Amino acid sequence: MGQQRFCSACALTNSREALVEAAKKGRIAAQTPQVLSRLGAKQRSHRLAERARKPSDNPKWLDRTAYDKRIRPQLVKITISTIALTLGVSLPYASDIRAGRRLPHPRHWLSLSNLVEAGPV
Repeated sequence: MGQQRFCSACALTNSREALVEAAKKGRIAAQTPQVLSRLGAKQRSHRLAERARKPSDNPKWLDRTAYDKRIRPQLVKITISTIALTLGVSLPYASDIRAGRRLPHPRHWLSLSNLVEAGPV
């Protein structure tokens, strides 16, 4: 059997306290100058890519309607990490895209279309 440090009555309280403490440390670590610098650089690269994109970069069939009807419903079959890696976005943003809570920038639609194999009709 595994080693238990707390009885079942104490385990919930202690695990909750440990989780709260870990969350505090994570929030502090996320605010270091190095992390904020990397975040700023990533945000700048996304904004530059959005401005550089031309509507003609996507095929004619790939519009908002095609995204909503043919791509978004199929994203539930793709892992969040695959979406994040393919688009170069964070896991929480990829999760929101997959769940339909966020609409990705049109520059990502072709990549997502390729992931779900939703080509032209």
